[in-house]
Amino acid sequence: MATPSIDETHDQLNVSNGESATLTTASAHGFTASIFKTLDQICQSTKDMTGGMEQRVSALSGAGMAKFDDVLHSQANELDRKKMSLDVKRESHEIEIQRLEDELKLTQAKHAPQQAELGEYLALMARQTAEKQKQLRRMIAKVDQHMAEIDIIKAGLAINRAMVAAASLDLEPQDLEAST
Repeated sequence: MATPSIDETHDQLNVSNGESATLTTASAHGFTASIFKTLDQICQSTKDMTGGMEQRVSALSGAGMAKFDDVLHSQANELDRKKMSLDVKRESHEIEIQRLEDELKLTQAKHAPQQAELGEYLALMARQTAEKQKQLRRMIAKVDQHMAEIDIIKAGLAINRAMVAAASLDLEPQDLEAST
């Protein structure tokens, strides 16, 4: 039996003589199949977004909505751990930048009387410090980019979890029995 689209399912609602709309058994099954088709599409988009998590996402199709939600939650936790690790690296780089700036200022202050003699040394140290800071800032930018990517993936996972929760509420067994 072909799976009807949501629009076709909507068209199968029985409405006559002012009665409220109810789903027929066939349209309820069609609607359920349509939701599972949508969930499969969500799985595919999640797989595309998460890349290396393909095996976990593909295992979801037959595992049921609760398992699907658990896996999405697990992926979100894994991304949180990665983000925290990146945040620690970012903070470490910022501390190193500050340490280099403080060291340069201390050296300049310490050798101010002999600055004429140490001019080249201080200029070289300033260039090296600036280059190191530039490298560290690039690393911070990369960390920020990875953190933003993680936030985007987490947002997609949150949307997927919400859709799974909404779909599971729509498919409660008593709702299906009452509509038949």
